[in-house]
Amino acid sequence: MFTSYMAISNMSSTMGNEFVGYIKEWISFDMSFILLGVLALVPLIFLIWINPDSM
Repeated sequence: MFTSYMAISNMSSTMGNEFVGYIKEWISFDMSFILLGVLALVPLIFLIWINPDSM
């Protein structure tokens, strides 16, 4: 379980650093924090369809 966690963590860190490199060319540093913060909240929309009683 720990190995899977570390693999996903390393992969997301690498992909995030690559993504920030592309974003930095288009928008300012401050705006990139706002944009990526909003993108981090997008998955919360999917919680609408999860029924906690069925878990």
